[in-house]
Amino acid sequence: MASIAYITDGHMLELHRLDRRRTINFWRPSASVNFRDFGKGDLLFFLVKDKAYTYRGEKGIIGYGRAASFHSGSVDTMWKNYGVANGYETKDAFKKALCRVTRDHSLPEKISGIILEDVIFFQMPIYLSEAGMKIRSNTESYLYLEEDVPLKLLEFGRDRQDLWSETDGFQKHIDEEQLRYSLYSALSTVTEPEFPESTRRTLHRCCNNYLRNHPEASFVQKSTIELYTLEEDRLQILFPRSRKVDDRLWYGQALLLKKEIEKHFPYEAKITFSFLNEDGTLTECEL
Repeated sequence: MASIAYITDGHMLELHRLDRRRTINFWRPSASVNFRDFGKGDLLFFLVKDKAYTYRGEKGIIGYGRAASFHSGSVDTMWKNYGVANGYETKDAFKKALCRVTRDHSLPEKISGIILEDVIFFQMPIYLSEAGMKIRSNTESYLYLEEDVPLKLLEFGRDRQDLWSETDGFQKHIDEEQLRYSLYSALSTVTEPEFPESTRRTLHRCCNNYLRNHPEASFVQKSTIELYTLEEDRLQILFPRSRKVDDRLWYGQALLLKKEIEKHFPYEAKITFSFLNEDGTLTECEL
């Protein structure tokens, strides 16, 4: 799982904060949609250079969102589709903001955007130096965060919640993001079992059939044969069952994942594993 810190307009974020917006269109002046090693489910932290959020010259992080989708289009199309979710109250203000950040201060023909969901703001900024990471002074747009930094930022965020977030599920969102990130971090150290291509297709089909009726489930990132659900303090991982796969293989995978997840997530949480049967039912995988 990749995470980036993106230098962002503080005025734009303030409007999102005041509107209590949980889903925003995070626009970029570049027409390119894709980042290297950054995709759906990854976290984007808002790094703000405004003086109100800097300390000893260091930019502060005042929130984050989770990437849901990527898109591009003309400025007019972006405003028509997302309006104030772009972070400005009027189309004219939006265009002026774009002109300020382009090299020749002119309106680009095409821009890109990232739909960010579950957006959270902090009452006080967090600095990357607090998480043990240095930021180069010549960073112009964004930087990739080191592996353990996102979890540290989320942990610091627990104590710096925005005032209106106290009654808006702030703690629940932080816990869920930490659990989700712990799962992805665990998967970076636990290798997914190898299967013949025909078996993998069968397992993938089993997962897809389940997803049609259970939108709350998602593929574990960069996997096409393992699903997860996350509800409050319960993380459930689903292993698709097949007559061609020995259950003992999944038991071994579950034990390794549980150990690594608990290593990354320091709080009490219920982590369960279940077999996803071919008929769509679940059978708990008791460890």
